Amino acid sequence: MLGPFHVFSDGSRSLVIYWFDIAIVGLTLHLLFMRRWARREWLFPLALLSLVALAPAVLVSPDRGLAAVVLYRFALGMLGGWALASLWSWFGFGRWSPIDTGLVIAGLGTSIQLSLVLVSSSFATFHEASNLSWGASNYVAAVLTLLGLTTWGRMAWCSVPRAWIALPVAMLGASALTFSRGELVALLAGVAFAFLRGFSPGKRLGLRALAVTAVVAPASYWIYDQVTQLRLADTTATHLLENIQSRFDLVGLSIRAFLGSPLFGGGLGSLQQSSLASFAQSATYAHNVEFSLLGQAGLASLPYLTLLGACFYAVFVTRVAAQFRPAVVAMLVISQVEPLFEGIVGGTFSWAVLLVCFFGWRESRARRLPSSARRSFQPPLTHPKEAQAQTNLSM
Repeated sequence: MLGPFHVFSDGSRSLVIYWFDIAIVGLTLHLLFMRRWARREWLFPLALLSLVALAPAVLVSPDRGLAAVVLYRFALGMLGGWALASLWSWFGFGRWSPIDTGLVIAGLGTSIQLSLVLVSSSFATFHEASNLSWGASNYVAAVLTLLGLTTWGRMAWCSVPRAWIALPVAMLGASALTFSRGELVALLAGVAFAFLRGFSPGKRLGLRALAVTAVVAPASYWIYDQVTQLRLADTTATHLLENIQSRFDLVGLSIRAFLGSPLFGGGLGSLQQSSLASFAQSATYAHNVEFSLLGQAGLASLPYLTLLGACFYAVFVTRVAAQFRPAVVAMLVISQVEPLFEGIVGGTFSWAVLLVCFFGWRESRARRLPSSARRSFQPPLTHPKEAQAQTNLSM
């Protein structure tokens, strides 16, 4: 966000460094050198290891420059998410924190920026006009959906006055105006989960999942059809009907790349060349985080995907994570149909939410002493100084 800081170019390709990237790197380095974050540092080597495991996929790539850019985006998104989650959890979740205020500012700022772009566009061309300096329309809609649902959950958890709910509603409205079909389905899934008491720490998640599916499945078909018809009124959207088939083709290319080289896949960024050769469309990612990584990094991507899966698991077994569950439901949908973790902004916000829940899950487990420890350790009923004072008085 906030536009580009510097553009590195060698004539054939370019790497854009944004002000957002600079802020994330600075925050990460600052936290690593502060002693108070020692309890969080055990996860940092784990995250770093999952990224180092992707490095061989850069060496086997047919385009190592593009592969390095892809790895840079994955890395900065994950490490930025770790830094933001560490700071966020330090403030605690019982009350509204400066991190929450920052998310609201980011979401409203993006919504205003998007509105200024759309005000000069016709209704049918909203999707094509929704590209901002840091992302295309689908990506911007994905980030706004996550910010809107996350801040809504935080406001409900912190008992913020109901009038302030208008702020996340504005973010979700701006996301919907991009007419991105996958993000509209994700938004619907997150909102449906929220209305089914998704912010409460109660269980019965399987029943909620069935209820959300029953609502979202038929509504998704209707939304897809209506938005398609609306966007076809724009003469520049002639590719719209081909998008679904091209995404199936990308999945097929990813599967073939994995089977051809199970250990490291085709190499990071290799999908761009294979997609261009197969159906004359250039795509860096498979619009699905699992197929993107397995096809381009093979089994070397398993540490990254395992950590990702563990974080998703933590969301649905941790009490404090209840406030984030609607956002994570939307995140799950988006990550299966659009690049999300593959970008820096979306990756940072997504990993921040997931790692906050993972921190909470680990700490809740650490507080449960094993049975042997419970038998051998009995905490004092009073502070040691108070106990000594009582002994002196009795004497």
